[in-house]
Amino acid sequence: MKVLLACFITLLISSCSQTSSVVRKTSKVNFVTQKSGKIFFKKHITKKMTFRKIASVQNLNSKDSYFLSLYSQFYKINKLVSVNDSLGPCPQFHSKLLSFNVESNEQASLDKVNYAKVKENQDELVSLNVLGLNYRGADLYSYLENRNKWNKADRYVKKALMFHNKNNKKELQLLCETGRSDGLYAFQNMVSYYSQKDFSYSTKSMPAVAKIPVVTNMIILSTYLSRINSYEKEVLKQLNIGWMYNYLDELQKDSENKGYYISKR
Repeated sequence: MKVLLACFITLLISSCSQTSSVVRKTSKVNFVTQKSGKIFFKKHITKKMTFRKIASVQNLNSKDSYFLSLYSQFYKINKLVSVNDSLGPCPQFHSKLLSFNVESNEQASLDKVNYAKVKENQDELVSLNVLGLNYRGADLYSYLENRNKWNKADRYVKKALMFHNKNNKKELQLLCETGRSDGLYAFQNMVSYYSQKDFSYSTKSMPAVAKIPVVTNMIILSTYLSRINSYEKEVLKQLNIGWMYNYLDELQKDSENKGYYISKR
């Protein structure tokens, strides 16, 4: 009986500690829930974002472009959260990594972003997708809002990104060992289906591509980094979604213009 009572109390405490989501879809912003959390996106976009041709830079096959994009993103996030972590041996992509080029990007900092500004208008979450990451049973925005932790938001953003990057590493390790992963499978299927089709921006196309881990990472990192690298460009080209390049560029400019950055980088 005491054991059962202890289990009941443990379950009760656990359920009470869960954070309920306070994020709502609006007339301007929608979101899709996937493995890493919520990805927020605009329901309507400007005409200039509807189409853009991306020239092939790396001439990689879909498997290599996916892996090298994810690999570069893993190190981008490590740098962002000041973590010194490495992938280790990677037999499936050993030759590709020998010629891998770490492309420089501007310095970015988690504590240079005023996360609390989204409290004024949830529509602005579209410019701060990092707040959609899973954190203790809900999205990070809901955790910060329900517990009034906005004054320490950058600390929690760092924790959420570190957890998210552990999942990136797990997928990379699986790819290194087997050459396969669920993310790669989804990406290659979408490449096969949309490579010869007009995959234009819509409220249906964004949820589809946002569920691909390397695209998810591009959207999350758009808050901090103003450009994607050549491996990521190759991914967008293979998916035939040139509009995503413009979309990411607009998200980053929105963040700057609306004063999310405490100081210019």
